[in-house]
Amino acid sequence: MADSTLLKEAADRGEHWVSVQDRGSRPQRDLICSGCAKVIEPSAAFETRRKARPDKENDGHVGRADSDDLFCEDCRSTLLGPACRACGEPTARKDAIVALDSYYHRDHFACSEVGCGKLIAGAYFVHDGAAYCRDHFLERAAERCARCGDPVDGGLRALGQAWHEGCLQCEFTGEALGTGPDAPTAYLLDGVPLAEKARAQTAPPCGVCGEPAVEDRIAVGGVLYHRECFRCAHCKEAIGERRFVWFDDAPYLDGCYQKVFGASADRETRELMKGETRRYACLVPLQSSLGPKGLAAFYAKHSELLPEVKRQMREAGVTALQTFLFQPPMVTKPSLALTFAMPAALDAKEEFVELLQQDRVGQEWMQLLTSSHDAAAAKGNAWYTTIAPEIQGATAVQ
Repeated sequence: MADSTLLKEAADRGEHWVSVQDRGSRPQRDLICSGCAKVIEPSAAFETRRKARPDKENDGHVGRADSDDLFCEDCRSTLLGPACRACGEPTARKDAIVALDSYYHRDHFACSEVGCGKLIAGAYFVHDGAAYCRDHFLERAAERCARCGDPVDGGLRALGQAWHEGCLQCEFTGEALGTGPDAPTAYLLDGVPLAEKARAQTAPPCGVCGEPAVEDRIAVGGVLYHRECFRCAHCKEAIGERRFVWFDDAPYLDGCYQKVFGASADRETRELMKGETRRYACLVPLQSSLGPKGLAAFYAKHSELLPEVKRQMREAGVTALQTFLFQPPMVTKPSLALTFAMPAALDAKEEFVELLQQDRVGQEWMQLLTSSHDAAAAKGNAWYTTIAPEIQGATAVQ
């Protein structure tokens, strides 16, 4: 600390004293640059070079006397070396390195990661204007492996993401995938890498065709569809991004729905659609002689025809048409159960069959049931004669 009396006396004499770091205060006239012999301006940054000399007496200077040289800013850079960015002290040429457009002492240029401090006078890596060792640079700047989440140093880029070579493998078969000309083709399904065969085996089936929905697919009501398969039940056009109405488990383009069921439909249809409905059930016993193969062939054909039959019946006022095949060993005798809803104003036994006969597909489906029906078990009656109002509650199946 400067002696207050000396400072006051100096002030009375009009002398300008300045403070020098670690050296107390002294008159400005005594601050002579050891390089250019000019008086150092107070605004200059003082830099010193220590000399191994014994301490002198105070010399009238306030604070500790020493024999260090003082340099102005210009001479400091040319004679002592530029300032170290880390500590601010001069850097001698033999002890200096240049990095990030600045000078550093070799033992001051370290990784910027908090808690690291590893010297990086050799190779270093820059991120957001700061220098880092290799490990912490990768931690901050490198892409993350899509499988394990660790930084990727080199590795592979595939499917729009970064991978360690050992991490890019089929999720289900473990088969190594890659990007070379001989490497198996990799696919990404719901964020998981798959080989071509596994992709087909694991993809959810299309809600229409039943084939794996792996590309160009859309999800509607929790079900996946190929875009080409998701079509209007009435006009059969692909719906794509157009507005549609989901009615009786089937999609209709908005215009088709209004034409068939809505404001554009004929008056009779509108009255039927808005009127009271009643549910019906029908149990069709099938010939036991069909056997497992014949029963499988029957059900395959039935499943093929049913979607169009449902469309035909729906647009005639019959909704909620559902079927279920009972077959051994669940039951002793195979049978096909049908349930549906119709306007209460219509006679189900007469109208249901009449509606089926108005379309070729309906006729084909009706003929399929007739040819597989066990007429003997039904005492010679046609299968549709068992149509009756659905019984509420549990129904026993013989």
